[in-house]
Amino acid sequence: IPLSIATFSIIGEKQARSLEPVLAAPIRTSELLAGKAIAALVPGVLAGWVTFAIFVVLAALVYGPALFGVVTDPSWLAGVFLLGPAVGLSSVVAGVIVSARVNDPRVAQQVGGVVIVPVIGLVLLQATGTLLVGPVGYLLVSAGVLAVSVIGLRIGVRLFDREAILTRWR
Repeated sequence: IPLSIATFSIIGEKQARSLEPVLAAPIRTSELLAGKAIAALVPGVLAGWVTFAIFVVLAALVYGPALFGVVTDPSWLAGVFLLGPAVGLSSVVAGVIVSARVNDPRVAQQVGGVVIVPVIGLVLLQATGTLLVGPVGYLLVSAGVLAVSVIGLRIGVRLFDREAILTRWR
């Protein structure tokens, strides 16, 4: 959800010619991109958290306190409330960076989706029992992904050429 919103918020505005007034406004590029990233991230994160809450309630009702204890374990909570938003932010940042350079939202979504591949690998390793990451591990991975996202946002600000977008995307 966040990646789709992020890519369409830039490319869709380019195609609809509604990005030009925003770019001409007295706002810094970092503020513009951070605002678009946050606006794209929040609905997906909230949807994930609400879904998790429903899952926890249903697990408690259907399977009882034993499964409730498992799904409210600190590892699950760190994964859902820390790693999930961090990965969402990194995919949004990748989508924003690519969206500044391309004019097809599908290309930006595909490149942004590549960001998620290492995390999917981590999840598969965890699910098979090959690698078990506890709450501290999730915290460290979340911090690393968040740091990469902040660096990516700074790169995106440098790559986002307002003048080129105003003149070339006609």
